[in-house]
Amino acid sequence: MKWPFIPTTRLTFETTLSKAEILRRVQEKLDSLENNTPRKEFDGVVSADGFEVWEVYRRQGGNSFSPMIKANMEETGMGSNIQVRLQMRGCVWAFLLVWCYPFALMLFLLLMTLIRGDSVPIDWSLLLIIFMPAFMITLAVTGFRAGNRAANAFVRDILDTKDMG
Repeated sequence: MKWPFIPTTRLTFETTLSKAEILRRVQEKLDSLENNTPRKEFDGVVSADGFEVWEVYRRQGGNSFSPMIKANMEETGMGSNIQVRLQMRGCVWAFLLVWCYPFALMLFLLLMTLIRGDSVPIDWSLLLIIFMPAFMITLAVTGFRAGNRAANAFVRDILDTKDMG
């Protein structure tokens, strides 16, 4: 089941590169001089079966809702099949839950009041209760989609067949 307000993107890449070559390129990109500066763009972990990479936000104007890249790879007869999943990081989920919890609680109490048949005065606080969680979800989804471009560029740069050395 795909929920539109939980941003996740799945991509599949077929490449003639071997699994070892892809992992080497990811590690090389993470260790490169251009990436290891105070304006570092990406950080991550490379394992035997894949890699996890995330954008670092030390640069001005960074997008804290950018996705984490999780990739699993399988060797095929002609190269490798890479399954990439772009998803929000746990710290973003925690931020959204903490931020939206009071509004969700107030909305729940409002609905319980309406179910009991009590009248509810309509004022600005009622609009705040309804629209703040919607605003935060919209902010997260929009930021996630904007960060997809950098994540896609990272993966495509790794899979580029030109020599990276």
